[in-house]
Amino acid sequence: MSAMNALKIGNNLKAGTNFTLTAPLKYIGRTDGEKQFNNIQVVDYGHPNANMGFGFVELHPEKIDTPEAPTTDKESVTTGIYNNPLATATDWYKTEHGEYVAYYTAKGRDGKTYVTGYVAANGKSESIINVDQIDLNTLEYHMIYRNGDEEVAAGISASFADGKTLVVDASRIGADGIRLKSQQGWSYNNGGYRENTSGRLYWSWEDFLKNHNGSVDNLVGINMNAAAFKPGDTIEVVVPVKYIGKLSDRVQSLEFKSEARKDVSVKLYFTTVRMDLSQIKQVILLPAEFISEEPGQSNWKYVKEIAPDMPNGWDAVKISNFPVYKGVFNTDPLLISELPTVIYGTAQYFVDLQEIQKIFTQHGYTVKFANNNGQAQQMPFYAYSTLPLAKFIDGKPIDSSSIWTIQVQAVPALILNKDQYYRADPNAGAWDTTSMIDAIYGADDPGARKSREELDQLPKTDVNISYEYQAPGATTTVKADKVDLTKAGVYTVTYSHTYADGVVVSDSRKVYVDDVKQETKDITRTIIVHAPNGTDQTVTQKATLTREVILDATTGQIKSAGKWSTAKWETYSAPDFKGYTPDVVQVEEATVTKDTQDTTVEINYAANKPTTPEQNNDQGQKP
Repeated sequence: MSAMNALKIGNNLKAGTNFTLTAPLKYIGRTDGEKQFNNIQVVDYGHPNANMGFGFVELHPEKIDTPEAPTTDKESVTTGIYNNPLATATDWYKTEHGEYVAYYTAKGRDGKTYVTGYVAANGKSESIINVDQIDLNTLEYHMIYRNGDEEVAAGISASFADGKTLVVDASRIGADGIRLKSQQGWSYNNGGYRENTSGRLYWSWEDFLKNHNGSVDNLVGINMNAAAFKPGDTIEVVVPVKYIGKLSDRVQSLEFKSEARKDVSVKLYFTTVRMDLSQIKQVILLPAEFISEEPGQSNWKYVKEIAPDMPNGWDAVKISNFPVYKGVFNTDPLLISELPTVIYGTAQYFVDLQEIQKIFTQHGYTVKFANNNGQAQQMPFYAYSTLPLAKFIDGKPIDSSSIWTIQVQAVPALILNKDQYYRADPNAGAWDTTSMIDAIYGADDPGARKSREELDQLPKTDVNISYEYQAPGATTTVKADKVDLTKAGVYTVTYSHTYADGVVVSDSRKVYVDDVKQETKDITRTIIVHAPNGTDQTVTQKATLTREVILDATTGQIKSAGKWSTAKWETYSAPDFKGYTPDVVQVEEATVTKDTQDTTVEINYAANKPTTPEQNNDQGQKP
């Protein structure tokens, strides 16, 4: 009977006959987990074949534990993983076909298992991993997916490394690569291994290793969309990873975002404890003035005269251990715990500028503008980066570990250049209102600096410009509607904004327009001709010298003068009078300089001597 594989009903059946055929069968195919296919065929001669196909597979159900709950340690204790109490997801994320969680775990040096928050929409899950407090060889990525009642692909991916801060730990992965565990026992392909540089997928573990010289440092994720999961099945992926990041005083934290699908992620911050605030006895705010900006840094100088007016640092400082984006115009409460005891390298320091603004403006410094939907507002907070804070006060090092100094970098959104100086010019064009600007900082982001070269015009909704004019030598000013470069005087240009509560913040610079005049100097040579008849003839030769004179815009007095030009007195020939000879036949041409003095030249005549007859007869005759 074991050789029989078919039955044939050869007799003709009467119309309307019904029968049932039951044949007991026994499976003798493969039992190694591979699928075994067989076909049972019902043949009705003269009609299309009817087929039924069966696939036989041996299931190996796997135990999948309930996801571990995120760690709930408080920020007041040094912990292996500190989850943001304002952004820690603990619920399964639901999709159109199922639900899933993804998170990281690590063993602490205290033997405790620490768990990050689960992935959540819009990055609403943040965890600090203290690399000094955990065993870095125990880091693992976990994803658990519960399929719904349809046999479909999950539509998600597992993103567990970036090749920079986290890499896959191949030493803890078997020869068959990263497996998808099935609670029902099904075998699913993981859909491909994703590379970080090109995003390319490799369809097998062996293929990835072959194309990367046996290294998995560029492996960043796997695709979960290749296989259709069985209805009601639960699938788990566990990937061992290791931390390879490097922290320093300049790089105090490293961020990695693990995404399961677009906008569904958990953010990890690898860092260490940087400060125990319980050891700090004094917080000092150091006022600093913006000087210049260079690639990678801004330059500031300590403003000694403002320092005595600064408030107590304890009253003004707020701290968030997690990077916080807070619009500078948002006056909502900043944090639940504004001064945590344990401060990590991720911390952002906030200084409440509502009082400090007043102090800065009283000392003549520009207040930062803040923009909210096109309307300028005051900036209540200033957020600091995680870089080391001030180490000096007025050039002297701080030698006490109990003193915490914070440089108050109240970045002005509107940074003005120095006063401007012009010379009045009747052909001058309109004065450029943006020429006084060095830079404008984006109101929502202190890092978004728009330089003078990039600035086409001033933001009309933020900045108002007013003018005052003071004539040279005057003691009072009058309102003006512009800087007139054709008109000498001092123009005060004020950039300002008036807030809804009537407070005006402003900063001013002056435009000095010096007057330009042509100064002349006449130097005279007077020639007096004493005629024989007793009358005088006077000839005046005037040489006019010129120079440009700059008149001070403020006083109207000479500020500077150019060089005098030169001129000439022309040649003068004495007139003829019959019977008389001049003592100066010709007054020579002369160059006139600024050092030449007025000169008088007199010409006198003498009568010629009469000739005698003897002189006439003897002329030309010799005896």
